[in-house]
Amino acid sequence: SKISKLAREEVVEGIKITRVSNLLLFGCPLPFGLIKAMRQNKADINILHYPHPIFLECAIFGSFLTKTPYVLHTHGKEMEYNGIKGILVKIYNRIFYNFALKHAAKILTHSMKAVEESVFLPKYVGKIVWPVIATVSYPFAILISMEVPDYSEDKKGYVYFHGELKR
Repeated sequence: SKISKLAREEVVEGIKITRVSNLLLFGCPLPFGLIKAMRQNKADINILHYPHPIFLECAIFGSFLTKTPYVLHTHGKEMEYNGIKGILVKIYNRIFYNFALKHAAKILTHSMKAVEESVFLPKYVGKIVWPVIATVSYPFAILISMEVPDYSEDKKGYVYFHGELKR
């Protein structure tokens, strides 16, 4: 979370949020404690957000460790910059963003136009879903039509969301 550098828990619209400690480096959160938190609070599905380099890769690694499927939420086409930063971003996109897309159970994006403008998304069009409702309190696992366990009263469902819930 970019909201606080300190770990804490809070409730947002009735949903328990666990924020892990981090350090911002060039505007990118370095998520100390993320993988530990993911292992302690195993989710039924992880919803990861692009673009947040390093944080995204740690969340994917945590998903693999906990054997939890993840959905990649992307605003659209990949990051683009000029100069040296642009070269680094192109390398990042080709290696890490493409890897994230390939291993995602589903991909959330906001429009077909974003897919058409992307270098990588057209390869994964069969995984792409478009959300109809996008509020924090809506159950994402149902929203994206993924198979989820049957929740009886004695069980709780967990969704791990990597990304900003509010600014």
